[in-house]
Amino acid sequence: MFFIFAGTTEGRLVWSYLTQSGEKVKIFVATDYGKEVLPPESWDDTCVGRLDKTVLIALLSEEKVAVIDATHPYALEITKNLRDACQITGTPYYRLLRDFKADGMAEQFETVSDVADFLSDKEGNILLTTGSKDLEVFTKIKNFSSRVYVRILPMEGAVERCISLGYSIKNLILMQGPFSLELNYAMMKQIKTKFMVTKDTGGAGGFYEKISAATAAGVTTLVIKRPHEDGYCFEELKKVLEKDFGIKGDTFLTHNYNLKDSSLQKRFPMFFDLTGKNVLIVGGGNVGLRRVKTLLNFGCLIKVVCRTAKEELINLAHENKISLEISNIDNYHFNNQFFMVIAATDDVEVNSFIALSAKKIGALVNVASDPNLSDFFFPAIIQGAGVIGGIISENGKNHKLTAKKASELRVFLEKGVNL
Repeated sequence: MFFIFAGTTEGRLVWSYLTQSGEKVKIFVATDYGKEVLPPESWDDTCVGRLDKTVLIALLSEEKVAVIDATHPYALEITKNLRDACQITGTPYYRLLRDFKADGMAEQFETVSDVADFLSDKEGNILLTTGSKDLEVFTKIKNFSSRVYVRILPMEGAVERCISLGYSIKNLILMQGPFSLELNYAMMKQIKTKFMVTKDTGGAGGFYEKISAATAAGVTTLVIKRPHEDGYCFEELKKVLEKDFGIKGDTFLTHNYNLKDSSLQKRFPMFFDLTGKNVLIVGGGNVGLRRVKTLLNFGCLIKVVCRTAKEELINLAHENKISLEISNIDNYHFNNQFFMVIAATDDVEVNSFIALSAKKIGALVNVASDPNLSDFFFPAIIQGAGVIGGIISENGKNHKLTAKKASELRVFLEKGVNL
């Protein structure tokens, strides 16, 4: 028997894994909202309510179980109480972690109070996406009631708390996430956001979409660091449960898991027929030129839009091998004729704008400066001995490794070695 303490995407995932493996499971969540994010078929086995350490000890003393803690990364109290209760009762305890981390992606702070202090003398509108628990801390910000916007769940208690603290009701955004990149972007633009405050909630918590939209909108992202703790990512947990309990679940059960949040993130190699398809490359520098020279071998119709173009691109246009438009990217109109769009400028915000615009027309997108905004990675092409392939590093970011291995493979193919 397993007790899962959940209310998160990870809780839903591990419930699916265990139940389809034939294990008996009971789920514990703090709120009705936590129950609603679980599959309806799990509701009969779900208990709703906050449990203190005394109740947890009594609960775990009643029967022989194992505990899987899949609570929110910032739910420190319940995690501490669970660890203590399991230690006291001798109950096996497993912490399921979110893998994704915000390291290097934004300005980071140790505590909520640190962020509030940083913002106390700053000008401009602020979007809080940290929930309702820490709202009192942000009331120290100058003119908070007029320039701080709060995005919270549409729950009566949360709204009442905001109003009692002095937040303006017109600055409350009551919505249930997760939110798409496009919706985040539209919100930030609508309220003229200068700063967004978020927690490092990982892909399952919508962090990827928030930070990407902020980059595209020119918003400064302030991240409250995730508390450090020991535990397992989902793939690691499966191996531990197999070792400790003999559980062998099916790998397809990861279908509900946000793979952007996984330590096993990989891109599946697919081969498209680009013959006659329209491809837009935005950027006329070295990266744009390399993309053009690669794609010229695959029969697509290439259009390059840029403010300035390298001489080689201009020559290719004169030879009618590509279409070249010298234009202000900010005013470029994207239409749905493009199968693929490649953002290859040296401006991160411009590349993000291109990605958003391309996604709106349903085009496949590659962003040279941000793999997280890309639908596909542009590979190093290898060809010879009657085969053709493309390779990338496992995370899509190690370009030196990719170039080195591509060079080695080309030499290998040129020698015609039989595999």
